[in-house]
Amino acid sequence: MKATYDKNDFKVSNEEIKGVRGIKNTLKALKLVKTNYHIVIGIIITFIISVGSAIISALVVKNILLIVTTGRFDECLVYAFVFLMLNIVDYINFYYKEYFWDVFNRDLKLNLQLKAYNQINSLKAQCFSETQTASFTRRINEADKISTFFTTIANQLQDLFHFLAYSIVLLFSSPILFGICAIFYFIKNIFYSYLLPRRKALNKRHSALYDKVSNISIESIRGATDVKGLNFEKPLADNYKSGMNDYASKKINMGIWWRNRIMPVNFFAFTLSTVTLLLTLYFFNSYFSIATIIFFWTYKGNINGLFNILFNFQENFSNIEVSSSRYMELYDEKLYSTEKFGQKVLENFVGDIKFKNVYFSYEKGKTILSNVSFEVEPNKITAFVGKTGCGKSTTLALISRFYDPTKGKITIDEINSKELTKDCLRSNISYVQQSPYIFNRSFKENLLLVNPEATDKEIETACKKAELHSFIKTTKNGYDTIIGENGITLSGGQKQRLAIARALINKSKIIMFDESTSSLDNENQSKIQATIEKLSKDHTIIVVAHRLSTIINADKIIYIEDHKIKATGTHDELFSNCKEYRELYEVENKAKSEEA
Repeated sequence: MKATYDKNDFKVSNEEIKGVRGIKNTLKALKLVKTNYHIVIGIIITFIISVGSAIISALVVKNILLIVTTGRFDECLVYAFVFLMLNIVDYINFYYKEYFWDVFNRDLKLNLQLKAYNQINSLKAQCFSETQTASFTRRINEADKISTFFTTIANQLQDLFHFLAYSIVLLFSSPILFGICAIFYFIKNIFYSYLLPRRKALNKRHSALYDKVSNISIESIRGATDVKGLNFEKPLADNYKSGMNDYASKKINMGIWWRNRIMPVNFFAFTLSTVTLLLTLYFFNSYFSIATIIFFWTYKGNINGLFNILFNFQENFSNIEVSSSRYMELYDEKLYSTEKFGQKVLENFVGDIKFKNVYFSYEKGKTILSNVSFEVEPNKITAFVGKTGCGKSTTLALISRFYDPTKGKITIDEINSKELTKDCLRSNISYVQQSPYIFNRSFKENLLLVNPEATDKEIETACKKAELHSFIKTTKNGYDTIIGENGITLSGGQKQRLAIARALINKSKIIMFDESTSSLDNENQSKIQATIEKLSKDHTIIVVAHRLSTIINADKIIYIEDHKIKATGTHDELFSNCKEYRELYEVENKAKSEEA
């Protein structure tokens, strides 16, 4: 792979730099986490001991050089004892410091990832249709980078005070020699500080590019059956390769861009400082003692280390701010809107649903529902029919409050659905889609996810009602049989029946079916249809139907056309009074006759 260098790739706007400058997002992320103050106190104590030990160690080393160069060897025994005790203290302190930081990082990582996971689950449905899966998973993983950052900072702080202690001793030993080294390293750091925000902005840009590439692999794995069935592994692989090449090329180019600017700066700092230092010693060697020269030449790297640590602080804070800003985007209402629920709870949930002059649009100017009013009566089957795109499935999404009406009101048992708590609303409504998502767990675990308190008897009863129990008993491990990724070992009808069983285990009063039989064969369609009709005795059933033959026995059929309700009634009533419904039904029957 050949990387092509394009200067335009490295043009960074002031807005991009402003967006990643500072540490405000890192501080916001920390505020989300509950602090264990005992651990924090332990960290502070070990830190103070490390600082004190570094200062004493620098003074001890200088004095050892002094007594050696002046021939005071009788003092070596004392300093040997002091040096031994310092190392013992350092060893014990290091052990506890690592322990405290391990606990702190573990708690920080778990808390941030759990917060992110819960935040993602609280987002509105439209966020998942507008954002790639990889963008969410990568933001959860940013928590690991944030927690790792604090371990890095802890180690750097210890190094900082080690370098600082030696630098202070060097400063008092010879201000002239110290000043020569410091001025070059300081100038180098100024250049670093100027370049760093641009590097940080580029890192954030590359992270967004990597999200897009990652999503290709995620979609390929999730849709593996379709990918193999339609034999388009190669086009997807080509897309993935092209995306990865583009990402890798830009990362390589960023390395070139960085080295082209940093290497001359490093040359200036290290080479010229050393040459200047040697010239100073050559012309003014009489001003310095041998001990000072040896000490300074041996430990002058600590001055560079001090400035490097200060720069690394800035770089690490810059990198973590990129991760923190991406993590905190989950909490930005402008990017990802969260669901809002009310405080009311229905003690006796009946399941009477009313739409009152409801309007809805996914996008401004594109109407999906216009002035829609109807009632779904409890313990009856209500079906929605109409041409593709008329708003049938959207109606179910509005009932579940995946979306809210643009205008108008939806009530459940005469209470505005917006005023109900999340548990009250969602635990009483189950949504069975055409292709329900099945988790890669056992039959039993898939059902317990919905209701962890369900007993084995309740699980078996739900599966019997869903006409699934007999099939489960034929599998190798019964209810403990692992189903596979998205139910890959199940047929379409079996997935539907498992989804129905989940709705029953959830003890939902309202069960909604969104074209759940449209992709099934006649045998499975009849079984699902019979199951739905049985459920209507105890549940409010809402069906979105593509095949009109499946809803002939519905108590009420609502025909939607041009985003409005065209007609309402039973099958016989609509067949007699609604021309459009009758035509749809006749077209379906004609197609069946031709197939036969």
